[in-house]
Amino acid sequence: MIETLSILPGRGISGEHELFDQFDLQLGQVASIVGPAGSGRTTLLEDVESLADEDTASGREVFIDGRRPPREFPSDPAKSPIVLIGQRATSVPDLGPAKLMEVA
Repeated sequence: MIETLSILPGRGISGEHELFDQFDLQLGQVASIVGPAGSGRTTLLEDVESLADEDTASGREVFIDGRRPPREFPSDPAKSPIVLIGQRATSVPDLGPAKLMEVA
């Protein structure tokens, strides 16, 4: 079971180094990502979903319990422990959250 998801900094949209050392999310913790348009909220979520390994535009790294996740996680969605469901799920608009989780 995953206890901690850690995000290490990369570069912002204009190439500057991000101003944090490490951001940790603990199992069961709820976090909110806020900021103006173009601030990188979506890029951050994409980096988490893809378990970034300095291989994204931001150059961030994502660790699970202090270790790099197995390469099969980002390459095989069925094995990945990270699932993001966007606000605008247009492929199944009539399903509620519980039914959507059944399908996923």
